[in-house]
Amino acid sequence: METKEQKLAQIDELIKCLDIPREEVIKHLQLTSMTNVSAIEVLSKTNNPNIKPGMFWHEGNLFSFERLPDKKIKAVVELVEDGVIYGDLTASELFDIPEKNLTWDEAVELFLGFSYPCEENEKIVWYNIQQLQKVYDNYNVVKKTFEKLHKSFREGKYWSFTESPGLSAWILYFNFGFKYPYFKFYENYFRPVLALKVE
Repeated sequence: METKEQKLAQIDELIKCLDIPREEVIKHLQLTSMTNVSAIEVLSKTNNPNIKPGMFWHEGNLFSFERLPDKKIKAVVELVEDGVIYGDLTASELFDIPEKNLTWDEAVELFLGFSYPCEENEKIVWYNIQQLQKVYDNYNVVKKTFEKLHKSFREGKYWSFTESPGLSAWILYFNFGFKYPYFKFYENYFRPVLALKVE
């Protein structure tokens, strides 16, 4: 009887004979192993023009509007701009990442010290007020995705990274879409966001 190592060696030989990049074979195996995958549009990060807010961001950097069997959620896509995909990490099934109610200075401290195992071309970011406005403008579809996950979507006032003259910084009130400067010593919500550069 052949050992596992011998069988894997045969697969390696077959890949060489077929002259297909190993990454393509792995992607093919991942997709074909998913049940009902034909009914789900699955996009890899290389298809970024088709990646939209409200999509599930699965482990392995696969994106779809429906959950993929046997794949955990990494984030929910909130914004796509300038060749970067932004995802809300509080949706993660890989790590428990709650939103926090903090003063602006506490949010800065949390952001600068936030620990997350970023992959290639990924980093943790904090939206400026213009980006937060863009998130709000498309938030209906994002909210529906959070509801599918039975997780809390954005409600209330959220700090942006944009400071204002004096002792204030800009917030966006997600219940109504208002944005305005707010004193930094008040507490508002903060969520860490994962950014993936694809261009």
